[in-house]
Amino acid sequence: MRENELKSYLKSLGASLVGFADLNSVNTSLYNNLKYGIAFAIKLKPEIIQGIYEGPTKEYYEEYKK
Repeated sequence: MRENELKSYLKSLGASLVGFADLNSVNTSLYNNLKYGIAFAIKLKPEIIQGIYEGPTKEYYEEYKK
């Protein structure tokens, strides 16, 4: 799967951001010497985030688990 196809696929599953990294300059021996990394983020509902004043709430916890 090419980078653009993978990015589109992850976004179709709900990812808000997708990034790729070349790991050749990083010691990855603990991770089977992987050559590439993929990072993605999923946006949480703004109303849930706005409800956090003094620490995580039950609503935040439930949203985060999704």
